[in-house]
Amino acid sequence: MDGIKELIQINASVSGQLSAAKGEIDSLKRMVTYYQGRYFTATTRVDTIGRSTLTYNYNTTLDVVAEQKRTFFNDYLVTHITSPDSNMVINHVEHFRRVTPIKPRRFGIGIQAGGGIIFLGCRRFGLVVF
Repeated sequence: MDGIKELIQINASVSGQLSAAKGEIDSLKRMVTYYQGRYFTATTRVDTIGRSTLTYNYNTTLDVVAEQKRTFFNDYLVTHITSPDSNMVINHVEHFRRVTPIKPRRFGIGIQAGGGIIFLGCRRFGLVVF
């Protein structure tokens, strides 16, 4: 659980209407109706007693893009969620992020370089120029 840094939970719904693409009676004397959409396929079977069975398949993609926006006073994260299916509606999004502060080092070894300009004949800030 310690390795999880971010979670995006998306609640979405799909609703729409499809007309039957084809209807037939199979070898077991059941009425079979086929529905076909761009992202959705379904088959209904009604047996001789009147019981109906629905078999469906839904394939689409959800694109989640997170970008960090920066203003003068603060930074914030904007998440864009899209789907190519126009029947899909995003109802609710929850975004959880664990921020782990990095502790600064107490001791370190480094190299420092500097430079400056000294004008001949001037004495500034208590410096003696030779």
